[in-house]
Amino acid sequence: MAAPIFAVDLSVSPDRKMFGIADSAVGSDVSTPVPSSAGGWLGIGDSEVLVGTGQDIVEVAVRMESWAAEPPDDLDPAESSGSARLRMPSGRISVNEITGGWQSDVLELPEPGTYRVRVDAYGRARTEQAVAELFARFEDVSDPAFEAACEELEGRERYVIRIWPDRGA
Repeated sequence: MAAPIFAVDLSVSPDRKMFGIADSAVGSDVSTPVPSSAGGWLGIGDSEVLVGTGQDIVEVAVRMESWAAEPPDDLDPAESSGSARLRMPSGRISVNEITGGWQSDVLELPEPGTYRVRVDAYGRARTEQAVAELFARFEDVSDPAFEAACEELEGRERYVIRIWPDRGA
């Protein structure tokens, strides 16, 4: 059975209902469309993908995997799935938490180059609904019970990002 060359599991704080991944040498590009304005849940740039999340209150789980070739489709059907072709001049990937800053160099690819990226989302709608219910239930977001309820939701919204060389590049 095929397996990734390398994988890393992260906890990411979305902001403005999104987070991004980008080549570390390039960083954020203002020309990358924001997911909601792009007409979908992914905003794709030259060296960056912005991922639209269902909410921006609780941390999401992100698994990033580097593959030698195109990985098999996930046996667990994703709620949403999208793909992109990215230029990775440094071969190092960082995660953009928007106003929260960057998690730098979280994944190193085998070499710089052009890569295919598949983003699969799980639990987006369910977590978005759960967060909306919390806001309806609590008047004070500084209430320790609200904060505890948010902590229970952390990681329920999750993303698997698989990256492999684009052999057609």
